[in-house]
Amino acid sequence: MLTTCTPAYGDPVPNQPRTPNHSIRIGDPKWEGFDAVARAQGSDRTKWVDQIMGWMLHEPGAVLPPRPSLHEVAALLAEAAASARDHTSVEKRKRQALRAIAEQAAQALRAAEQVDSPSDD
Repeated sequence: MLTTCTPAYGDPVPNQPRTPNHSIRIGDPKWEGFDAVARAQGSDRTKWVDQIMGWMLHEPGAVLPPRPSLHEVAALLAEAAASARDHTSVEKRKRQALRAIAEQAAQALRAAEQVDSPSDD
């Protein structure tokens, strides 16, 4: 008689995801920045993408994830870029991407601040 070992959580195959994996093409700066902001908000990319898609498809109860202010995003990205490791080629690429998106957010913040504060002409 053969028996099957079933883990305590009831999933007969360990590490089997509950949903299928789908690939999308997104530039590294946006992808890494999205990850840094989602993590800082106590979430992750997968949850946020799922929430956004549910909202777009008018799923019952679907809501958009909270959107942090531009000031918060710029600060989060600058911190993530500064603390990113660069020991491996993958880490270096991630750090470069975070630096690029952090600079983009900083530029957007500076532009927004210029619009908000009228000049002394």
